[in-house]
Amino acid sequence: MTMPNATLAARIRNEINERPEHYDQHDWFSGDVLRPDEDLNAPVHCGTTLCVAGYAAHFTGHVLLASGSAVVPDTSRRQDIEWVAREELGLTDADAEWLFHPMRTQEEVLVALDQLAGGAAGIDTEAITSHVS
Repeated sequence: MTMPNATLAARIRNEINERPEHYDQHDWFSGDVLRPDEDLNAPVHCGTTLCVAGYAAHFTGHVLLASGSAVVPDTSRRQDIEWVAREELGLTDADAEWLFHPMRTQEEVLVALDQLAGGAAGIDTEAITSHVS
């Protein structure tokens, strides 16, 4: 079994903490394309909404498209953004489904990312439920 990518989880957690007003699990961004080297705070991306899957794909060098897909680095191949994020974060299908759910609250996501960043083998949803209740 592959362990989740703790470093990537920590980076996403830190970004959400720095820009909580932009956090939105419903959508990635409002533009047509977001390249890995572009600044998320640049005026062109001022309408950006940032979800966990979007961050994971962006931080691992994928070009993000408004269609919800990501272009794999050094190729023209498109993949679903959630599939890319699942692979990059090293999540199980169940953990990815839970973490990327559009109704997931920011607090729930931050607790899950704390778990993964701390080296957990997966997301303990029961602990999160008791923590945020």
